[in-house]
Amino acid sequence: MKAIILDDEPEAISNLEKFLVNFPQIQVIARITDALSAVSVISAMKPDLLFSDVQMPGKNGFEVAEELFEKGIKPDLIFVTAFDRFAIQAVRHTAFDYLLKPVNPDELKNAIDRLLSRTYKPDMEEQFKKLFEKTTSSKKLKISTAGGFTLIRPEDIIYIEADWNYADIYFSTNNGIKFIGYIRVCHI
Repeated sequence: MKAIILDDEPEAISNLEKFLVNFPQIQVIARITDALSAVSVISAMKPDLLFSDVQMPGKNGFEVAEELFEKGIKPDLIFVTAFDRFAIQAVRHTAFDYLLKPVNPDELKNAIDRLLSRTYKPDMEEQFKKLFEKTTSSKKLKISTAGGFTLIRPEDIIYIEADWNYADIYFSTNNGIKFIGYIRVCHI
């Protein structure tokens, strides 16, 4: 598959390319950092796959996708962005997938494996369901601690033990149970 990466940050392009080396089926034929020139370059090169950032100066990834669609150029589209709030809009633009920066190599592998093995394009409802699950499953609780704060996924909490003005939170890790310290409880 011929692929183009569109991102205004050269470092983001470089990071994505490091992961794509593991997929010999995908050949990156262009790297575009200027969203304003993206449509003409993509139109000329006609890639099978477009990795696109969402927020870029001059033109966002959705505007690029719309212009390509109007020209009849419809590469598979994987948005790669730091913002999960654009997932629903990505579905409306028939994105194949939506990856958050920094790119998780396992998520990228899953997306590419699905892309390479598919025999049909999933319908919009199925795409919406997958993108919605991906963006809502990573909710974390921000817990204030003496040293600042920590983020914990609610499903990792095993139990919370009250101790006067403090609470001990126990949560699971790969190695079993880990104690993270005392958290001050506010009394009203």
